[in-house]
Amino acid sequence: QRNVIFPLDNRHFITELKNLYTSEEWIKERDSIIKQINSDWLLCDIYAHENLHKQLLDSIIKSNNKSLLKQYTHLLKDEYPEQLLHMYRVAVETEAEHARSRSYYHQLVGDLRVMKSITGGDKVVDEIIKKWKDQYKNRTAMMDELSRI
Repeated sequence: QRNVIFPLDNRHFITELKNLYTSEEWIKERDSIIKQINSDWLLCDIYAHENLHKQLLDSIIKSNNKSLLKQYTHLLKDEYPEQLLHMYRVAVETEAEHARSRSYYHQLVGDLRVMKSITGGDKVVDEIIKKWKDQYKNRTAMMDELSRI
């Protein structure tokens, strides 16, 4: 049993390390390494690199980190559209409550556009926009940004 310390600044390290093992050995070693990792970012990197999409999704859900969600949406959107849309919806609706500047509204619109790129996202985004147009009708900058979707 080797103790492996991952250098956070070298993502190619996973590939280099993997090449030291047979396929069967690598799975055991990888699983051992995963158990030792405390960084959501590094864990998600490994899951993505290893095409462990369910574990990647679970890790993103557990972390509740929107940056991780955004980083890996492209990998997960075909397999897990409902879960991604739910996470985005919760995030944007929470953020909309506190958003008070055009730049923030612009970011929300960017997230809504990402949501539209996910299967079923058009319907969810339309629901959100309809709700916000009623709920936040006095936020003229928000309404202006929403009109650009």
